[in-house]
Amino acid sequence: MTEEQLINGCIKQDRRSQNELYKLYFPLMSSIALRYAPERDEALLYVNGGHYKVLKSLKTYDQKHTLATRRYELRKIISRLPLKFRL
Repeated sequence: MTEEQLINGCIKQDRRSQNELYKLYFPLMSSIALRYAPERDEALLYVNGGHYKVLKSLKTYDQKHTLATRRYELRKIISRLPLKFRL
């Protein structure tokens, strides 16, 4: 499945597509989260929270973005989550 197909499947709320998208970006999201979290468990909270935010915002997502732009957006989402969890 291509990334575009995964995104379209996620917009249609297909669980398999959501799971595949999670697996695709898990290494990137977890490496970012581990920089901000004091423990692995908390880092997983950030990863899961970030994945949820991504899924919620896919309806307004511009599919013309490059992979580098998507990675930047993921980094931005994950890096801001610790601030929200600590407030």
